[in-house]
Amino acid sequence: MATLYSLLALPKAVTDNLQYVLIGAGVLIALIAFIIGCVKGCSRMGWGALVWGVAAAAFLLFEIKFADKNPLAKAEALNKLPEGVKNGVLSLSIALAAILAASLVFGLISSLVCRKKKSRSHYYYREKMLPGTYNNYDGDDEYKEGYNQHADFRLKNTYKTVRINGFNRFMGGIFAVVQTAVVLAAIGGLALVAIKAFPSFAGKMDSVYNNAVMAKLWKYVHAYALDLIWMSVIFAFARAGFRAGCIKGFRSIFRTVGSLAAVAFLAVPFIPAITSMKAFAFVGKVSTFCGGVVAKFIPAVGAYSSVIGKVVCAIVLAIACGVLVWAIGLLLKTIGRAGRQSLAFRLVDGTISFFVMMAIGVAVCLLLTALLYTPEYFGKTGFFLFKNAFSEESVLAKGFYETVVQYVKPWLDKLMALAK
Repeated sequence: MATLYSLLALPKAVTDNLQYVLIGAGVLIALIAFIIGCVKGCSRMGWGALVWGVAAAAFLLFEIKFADKNPLAKAEALNKLPEGVKNGVLSLSIALAAILAASLVFGLISSLVCRKKKSRSHYYYREKMLPGTYNNYDGDDEYKEGYNQHADFRLKNTYKTVRINGFNRFMGGIFAVVQTAVVLAAIGGLALVAIKAFPSFAGKMDSVYNNAVMAKLWKYVHAYALDLIWMSVIFAFARAGFRAGCIKGFRSIFRTVGSLAAVAFLAVPFIPAITSMKAFAFVGKVSTFCGGVVAKFIPAVGAYSSVIGKVVCAIVLAIACGVLVWAIGLLLKTIGRAGRQSLAFRLVDGTISFFVMMAIGVAVCLLLTALLYTPEYFGKTGFFLFKNAFSEESVLAKGFYETVVQYVKPWLDKLMALAK
């Protein structure tokens, strides 16, 4: 381990001039990002990192300046919670509001800047060429070739994007630089707080944390880095939910659960506790029927007919469940495809999915916090201390941590008591 620390430790010449190293690397990366952004253009760039950066800036502004004016602070239900959990909920509400506001604003801007419009050629060839139906093709190769050319032209010109002019390319370069800076800042902040969670390792990196530049920045990095990381997780889930839509997401979940259910049906006929239940009484009847049919046509099976009947019943139930899942999935897919042609449907579908996935993102953050707290709870040597990754000013991260300590730690205590 000492060898690893010595390899990761930065040379003194680098740490003493860290600000110049960072400036040089930053300029080089910014230049590369600007060139890539200019080549692509603003209208053809993804804005995910930029939206998250604006949401993060809004969160920090309201968390630092207006946290005491949060209207939810007067809610009686929150006053019943422990202080750390209550503050975490209030901070979470600010984070969710910032994500929602940034997504709404950039969604409107994107619809104007990156909008697509139909070209006239689409309607011309749809009206003029398609009625000369290909189904009535009489073998004239010249006519067939001409039809295919026009059809290809029609497909290529179905949509025309906004023209990528010089200003568009320049703004693309600016946006690329900003988004690259946001991503690098997030990665750097995560790396710095992650190292602090390993006390013995962090001690070997004192040359980095004690640098003049880092000493000034560390207070803010330690206070808000993990808050913004959790916020990025929630934002990623919410954004993915809006893009996928509620129906598509539900279809994926339904197919997964349905496939597992189809596999589980293979074991149902062999579990008396299930077949004795009123809801699954039909399973016993189907098994008896299948066993009778097998015994009738294959008398040699004799006493094994009941077992074979259960096997056949399990296969039939699994296939039936699989077919049902496939049919409902196909229906949902058809509804989703038809609905996506409507702007109103896409907005409603995406908005519902946005809020659902945002809630799932919060749950994932809590789950990750619990997983990161577990080695700290069971660890006796202090090798990993998740609480070192944030400070007292990290209201959101501390709120997640306090929630885990308040509601998960008692269960861990019970497990430890049972183990003894």
